[in-house]
Amino acid sequence: MMQKSCFFDNSSNVAIANSHLSISVNQSMDPSAALRFLYEAMAKYAGSGHQDPSTCLEGTRTTALEEIHEWKRKSRQDQGSKLMWLTGSAGSGKTAIAQTVCERCRKEGLFVVDCSFFRSTNRTNPKYLFLTIAYQLAVANALLRASIEAAAQTNPAVVDAALDVQLKRLILDPITKAGSQLPTVFVILDGLDECNAEPQQIQIIHLIQTVIQDEAFPIRFLIASRPEIWIRNAFSSAFLPPMSTVTLNRDVETNDDIRFFYETEFSKIREHPEHNHLFVSTPTPWPSAAKLDELVDRASSQFICAKTVVRFVGELGHSPIRRLDVVLHPLSESPKSRSPLDQLDALYYYTLSCVADWDLTSVVLGTLSVFKGDHMQREVLSVIEVIHGLNPGSAYLALRHLHPLVSVPFDITSERDRCTNEEYRVMLNGQSQYPRFYHKSFIDFLHNSRRAGKIFIDEEMYWIRKV
Repeated sequence: MMQKSCFFDNSSNVAIANSHLSISVNQSMDPSAALRFLYEAMAKYAGSGHQDPSTCLEGTRTTALEEIHEWKRKSRQDQGSKLMWLTGSAGSGKTAIAQTVCERCRKEGLFVVDCSFFRSTNRTNPKYLFLTIAYQLAVANALLRASIEAAAQTNPAVVDAALDVQLKRLILDPITKAGSQLPTVFVILDGLDECNAEPQQIQIIHLIQTVIQDEAFPIRFLIASRPEIWIRNAFSSAFLPPMSTVTLNRDVETNDDIRFFYETEFSKIREHPEHNHLFVSTPTPWPSAAKLDELVDRASSQFICAKTVVRFVGELGHSPIRRLDVVLHPLSESPKSRSPLDQLDALYYYTLSCVADWDLTSVVLGTLSVFKGDHMQREVLSVIEVIHGLNPGSAYLALRHLHPLVSVPFDITSERDRCTNEEYRVMLNGQSQYPRFYHKSFIDFLHNSRRAGKIFIDEEMYWIRKV
């Protein structure tokens, strides 16, 4: 008769204490099976589909890439050499820059590991991070591979363990065993803000903090994320060693890069064999300088806007000339027509879906949109609270999850419980900056009932309230 297999086969020192099961495994799997096991565990948390792997167009984003290159060249002892934060609003090109850095590191022969969280493919589980780093380390380095395989062999449950346990067993312990023979490891983490939730994002930063504080670990981190307030606060912790920061702002260089991107991509569209006959009688250059200026201005320094426009205009089976007119004059299309900014709209939808109190947030956004450029904009948060009878500070808090889309002044909410309502209002009004929208297209989205649907904000109603 066949002997029944048991869960505890090949195990010893089985103990149960406080409802926790501890098992020492004498013989579990061979080394190659251990690596496959690690890969399968990583894949379980990786989500479905693939992130756009695009890199920067040659000749663009030169300032940001040069700053990162200089950071890579620093010695381990230099201030800010262990950690760099690449930050910018939604669609500003962080992922393309991170991918470009990865590609350049590999061409330079550096030891680089890259991983990313990506919401649209459900790659949001924090356990994906250290499993991915460990797997890539094992594949790239023989010294590390033996130790990482051994860790997976002796304790298969590590793939589902807490993040700090995964970090120690699968990464830090193997690196310690490798000693001084190991070259510097560059870990490029993209999309930290797309990890599950705030606590997990903060936990990851704190765990990385423990790594970079120990000189024994030759690991350097480049982390790309939106400027979410909790991430900013975590990076500003007094316990975090000095770090370097690259901020992708709206500037002349970025607009020049977007113009160059448009010129390059529109040239490809114009020269495509399927489009040749459409441009026989079209004046050159196409688009005209005026239309190109308008496109650059509408992009608001956000590469995602430019990329979605190019994808829409260049889609085969359609007239690029007509499609460009749709982009420049979207309201001329019927309500059933496809939006050229579907991808961007999806981004806006997701960001707004994270808002806990949409009624309050819509009031704040609606009022902000009609105060844009107004002489009262500096006091607009207080004005909103007075107009709508809100408690001091509530207008600010309504924007807490919208930092990717709205530039919000320095966070003073931590001071809220330490002062009176009047003191808090004075602090709020005394700030040197005021809320502003990063993207013109975001305001257009909110005020367009066809695009925004149920989260449409009636601009006319807020103009009436303002008056």
